[in-house]
Amino acid sequence: MKNYYSIIGPTAVGKSDIAIKLSEILPIEIISCDSRQVYKYMNIGTAKPSKNNLNQVKHHLMDIITPDKRYNAKQFSVDAEKIANDIENRGKIPLIVGGTGMYLNAFVYGMFDNGVIPEDLIRELRELSCDKMYDKLEIIDPLAASKLHKNDRYRLIRALEVKITTGRSIYEFQEQKKPRFEMIYFYIIKDRGELYKNIEHRIDRMIGIGLINEVRSLLDMGYDFDSPGMKTVGYKEFDGYFEGIGKIEDIINSIKKNSRNYAKRQFTWFNKQVKKGQYYIIDLSETNIDEAVLFISNIIKKGIT
Repeated sequence: MKNYYSIIGPTAVGKSDIAIKLSEILPIEIISCDSRQVYKYMNIGTAKPSKNNLNQVKHHLMDIITPDKRYNAKQFSVDAEKIANDIENRGKIPLIVGGTGMYLNAFVYGMFDNGVIPEDLIRELRELSCDKMYDKLEIIDPLAASKLHKNDRYRLIRALEVKITTGRSIYEFQEQKKPRFEMIYFYIIKDRGELYKNIEHRIDRMIGIGLINEVRSLLDMGYDFDSPGMKTVGYKEFDGYFEGIGKIEDIINSIKKNSRNYAKRQFTWFNKQVKKGQYYIIDLSETNIDEAVLFISNIIKKGIT
């Protein structure tokens, strides 16, 4: 079975910094596993790497669609596999880096094909609130409801689509899946208090370097808060702001709160995910980035020799 390597963990923990430094030691190319960084024009709010970092090491699956388009785990699975094969054929090492657990899971296990989702069902589900979707899921698929957070809009929609179109729970399908690849996970963690401070400092920096203008620019280009890309943390909180609704201080606090909650969900997901494969936990509260990079590079070198 083919081996792949991934650097995973919650938002703002330092994954990208480690990957960039790793590129100075190993001939890697990065496959971005981030459901937000796929969007063009959304640079500040999604914490994309700097131009210097992008020039230093090739990044894939970043800036590939406009904010009005949808991109999902199944598409990522197909695209990432093609790119990984191409990277290997050129004698380099594909490294998957990011915090979107659903994408990573789809890459490792693949996605079952539940056929074409009727357009009317898609529209119906996307018009429902998270609360209404969760209530519906509790009735028709209590197994899925017991495993999902009430505010996890993407997974609630996906679970309902699968149950309604196939009559089976999405978790029945997932339990039958076997890994297509051997994934070696480098799971980056940090003390929760430290991480939350990092998140808040990052958001303050985003505001300082122009996040508000970036959101305004997206609106000027014709995208709105119903666009898939604009429904993400760091953008959705501005809904109404440019019409005079809400104070910027409240919006910033909301972004920080939603980002912390997102990090909590990532911890929950990855704590379960990594146990399915070979994994190494690297706590950046106990070690520094240089030591982490050296450790990871040594593991990868052993695997490719």
